[in-house]
Amino acid sequence: MSNIIGSKNVTDDDDLKYVVICQKGDTEAFAVLVERHQKKMFNIAFRMIGDYDEACDVTQEAFVAAYKSIKKFRAEAKFSTWLYR
Repeated sequence: MSNIIGSKNVTDDDDLKYVVICQKGDTEAFAVLVERHQKKMFNIAFRMIGDYDEACDVTQEAFVAAYKSIKKFRAEAKFSTWLYR
């Protein structure tokens, strides 16, 4: 794990750093973003769906889609806004 990724307690300002690192191919940077946002993503999915297992699946699918599209992120909005959309 690279030095910049060592901390689990990142701030909103750090998201962009992790996105840029991830865009360069570092999957560990995306793992930090997942850890940072997974609880809120799950909560949103669960409120929308109302089923725990389906909310888990939707959350996982959302992160897979985000990972596949991470190179398209242009920082026109905060990463969390882009992700939750």
